[in-house]
Order: sequence, then structure tokens, then C-alpha cells
Amino acid sequence: GLVAMSYFYHEATGEYSFNILDWQSLSLPLSTQIPLFLAFSLAFAIKTPCFPFHTWLPYAHGQAPTIGSVLLAAVLLKMGTYGFVRFSLPLFPDASVHFSGMMCAVAIVMIIYASFIAFAQKDIKQVIAYSSIAHMGVIMLGIFSMSREGISGAVFLMISHGIVSGGLFMLVGFLYDRRHTKLFSEFGGLARVMPLYAFCFCVVLLGSIGLPLTIGFVGEFLSLAGIFKISFSYALLGGLGIIMGAIYSMNLYKKTFFGAIVHEENKKLSDLNRTELCSIVPICVLVVALGVAPNLMLKSIEPSVTQSLELMFNKASQTATRAYMEKANFKVRSDAK
Repeated sequence: GLVAMSYFYHEATGEYSFNILDWQSLSLPLSTQIPLFLAFSLAFAIKTPCFPFHTWLPYAHGQAPTIGSVLLAAVLLKMGTYGFVRFSLPLFPDASVHFSGMMCAVAIVMIIYASFIAFAQKDIKQVIAYSSIAHMGVIMLGIFSMSREGISGAVFLMISHGIVSGGLFMLVGFLYDRRHTKLFSEFGGLARVMPLYAFCFCVVLLGSIGLPLTIGFVGEFLSLAGIFKISFSYALLGGLGIIMGAIYSMNLYKKTFFGAIVHEENKKLSDLNRTELCSIVPICVLVVALGVAPNLMLKSIEPSVTQSLELMFNKASQTATRAYMEKANFKVRSDAK
């Protein structure tokens, strides 16, 4: 994709460049945008990970140490969705709209399919891994709504998912260090012996579910609000996936922290120590603080989103592209017309 884009820039200007600002100055026809969009999107889809390129993620989390899972979920996954926002949409606006239905359908499959698989897991870490795929599906819906609300919500959800999933994998790592297992069947009743751990896990898990006044709610709500302007069906199915997320997350919490303590080893588990508290408490604070006051981040996100949408609107050569963006209630500023 990068080589092809540089080639087309050379054909248009006589020079080679990998400067994205130079690429944005080109106005490519739809016939040229389509193969370039597909080339870029294939790479981003694998990284995101989109269905059916998602199978590497649960395996990677299962084999990775705690710090590897934290970095993968909190930072590296977002490179894929960032690529869609930074490259695919502004460089190929007509192709983005042309394939928007396909991308939204893939996102819906990610949300619902991953939610069912997460519910069937017996390993705590695998539940969180599959929930990450479902959350990335919601982000994809927001991105391809191409509305101010949807893309702002998607970017916010990238940040919030990084905070929440990183915290969850960290908490699972704390438990694994004590028991060297992550299976539901090995736990139960942990809230009695590890009350601080149970409280922190609950706060971060509620952020993952998207409970109102937590960090996860803002991004999910805005993403679904954006896609609702384009398709009620996509918004409904996306909302169904979020409900399923609450089901498998609460099932995880119930099996791990409630009920009788069956295994003797669990009766002697120590609660969070100072080092662990210093690492997880700031995450818990962010989960609540950015859920209560999301404008702390949104006010920095929205100007960039508006600028990107204006660039897309101005570069669009297809009537369908402008109609799609107008359907999303996008209004072009007077100086951008």
C-alpha cells in the first residue's frame, strides 16, 4: 500500500514522497482509490484485529506474559484503528464510503461473534482477549459512521479500552502470580479473602462493560450514536453486542469472586500489596474520572476529527460520498465550502 501510494504520487507530480500531507493533496479517482484502500485496510484489519483476521489475538494473549498482554491490548491494537482514521478515510474518502457497508458488517460480526466466544471461555485472560475484539468492533462502527460523534467516540473508545483492558490484564497477572492459573474452576469466593482486589477488579470491569459514569460508556455511546444516523440496524446490533458484553463480564466476576471457597489454596491468598495498589489505583481513578468528565479528552479530540471530516468532504469526487456524510449530519464550515 505504501509503495503503491508513493507510485501514484510520482505519476501525478513526478516526485516520490512518503509525506502524508503530500498524499492528501492528491485527488484520486474511485477506480484508483479502491485497490489502495483495500491494500491499506488489509494491513489495518489484521492489526485491529478484524474478523476473520482475529485468530492471532487470543493466542498471543494466552502465550504472552502480563506486561506483553498489557502493551498489546493497551497500545498496539489501536495502531490498526488509528490507521483507518489517519490514512484510509482522509486519503481515500470515496473508497471509504464505497466499502463502509462491508466494514460495518465486519464490525457487527466482530462484536457478536467475539461476545459469544467470550462467554464460552473457561480462562479469565481469554475472556478479556475476546472482549477486546468485540470492543474493537464498536470502534470500527464509529469510524465508518463518518460522523463527528462516531469518530470522536471511536477515538475516545480507543483510549478508554487501552486503559481498561490494560488494567484487567494487569489484575489477572496479579492473580496468576499468586495461584499460577487463570481458570474459573480454580477460583470462587475471592471477594472474602481479597476485598481490595475484588473492588479494583469490579471498577475496571464496569468500565469495560460501559456502565454510565465510567470511561467505557462515553466512547460506546458516541460510536453507536454516530452509526445510528446511518443505520438503525447497525446501531441495534452493536448495542446488542454491548449487552452481551455485560453478560459475559458479570459471569466472569461471579465465578471468580462469589460463591464458596472450594480450593484450600485460595483461603491463604494475600490481598493487593503497596506496589500493586500504586499501579492499579490510578487506572481505577481514570475509569471513573473520565467517565464523569469526558470533555477532558473530547475537547482535544473533536477539533482533529472535524478537520479530518472537512478534508474528506472536500476531496470527495463522488456524489454518494457527500450524500453519506450529509446523512451523518456533517456540516461543512463556510470557509471549507
